[in-house]
Amino acid sequence: MAIMPYTHDFSDALENSFWTVLSLDDSGDSGNNWTIDAVNKKVSLLHDGYHDNNDWLISRPLKMDAAKAYRLSFKAAMSNKINPLNFEVSLGNAATAEAATTIIDAISSDEFAANDTKYAYSYDFTPSFTGDGYIGFHEDDAKLASTYYSNSLSIYDFSIKEIPIVPNLATNLTASPADDESLKVILTFNTPTTSTTGLALGDLTASVYRDGNLIADLPTTAGKNESYVDTTIPGNGYYTYYVIIKNANGTSEEEPMKVTTDYVGVPYAIPFASDFNDADQVASWTVVDNSETQGYAWTIADGMAKITETKVNNYNDYLITPPMKMKAGKVYQIKVNGRQSSNS
Repeated sequence: MAIMPYTHDFSDALENSFWTVLSLDDSGDSGNNWTIDAVNKKVSLLHDGYHDNNDWLISRPLKMDAAKAYRLSFKAAMSNKINPLNFEVSLGNAATAEAATTIIDAISSDEFAANDTKYAYSYDFTPSFTGDGYIGFHEDDAKLASTYYSNSLSIYDFSIKEIPIVPNLATNLTASPADDESLKVILTFNTPTTSTTGLALGDLTASVYRDGNLIADLPTTAGKNESYVDTTIPGNGYYTYYVIIKNANGTSEEEPMKVTTDYVGVPYAIPFASDFNDADQVASWTVVDNSETQGYAWTIADGMAKITETKVNNYNDYLITPPMKMKAGKVYQIKVNGRQSSNS
């Protein structure tokens, strides 16, 4: 039994002997089974038009604990991805196909952008058992339509290690301006019920960020509906919030959900005018870039708002004013000074 962390690049012949190869298809001794290549540090399987595949590569036994979290990593490559090949990565408690009951991932040849190129895969998990664990690579496909067709799958740089037990992300985040138009934002969110690998959680901290800056640390627990009122808003405008959930071990590596508020504060009174020089007012305008080619959006600088277009791109961009107080039944007049320049 190997103890974590365990790494194997398939170059060690003795270590290779602890891995299991099972051929459960009709290929027999044709060579269409997993082959460990110590010289080129890989293990490969051929899929072609002669035989069906139902082949397993199973790791050596690895010491696992149902109360711990692990990260499995490896690289994979295909020789001719246009010929479909699908394989699964699984977990079991014995070196048999029947024991591999937990599917970690199902991987399609569509995921490989280029032939003969290594792509990295990584998975975090907690086993349902304590004891010997086995990682299985299973390729199960009917033979290709023609004997001219083939595709080979190769696995490289296998590793597995224990990782800290950290909480999942906060969910259902909302950020709503106060109804009375004061400089307040009401946040609501749900704390996670489990860790990133499904384990129970204890005490947590919810760290609230506004525009990338920490504004509060809230003690909390798992599976709780939380709320927080931000009363330290610096001024009228729009603000983006996110919440980081952490325990004593740290935080999830995933990006947290981010939410941008509607306008916070008192809307502008009418008459309203803008010469695009007031920094606070300029910050309250909204730029929406819906173009097919991103980056050609409205910009505000030097006392004007402008957008540059080219002949080769389609545009669908908006420059939106700050909110203004209006009343139903009233008539309003809009005046805009603008100019257009062009180069042909």
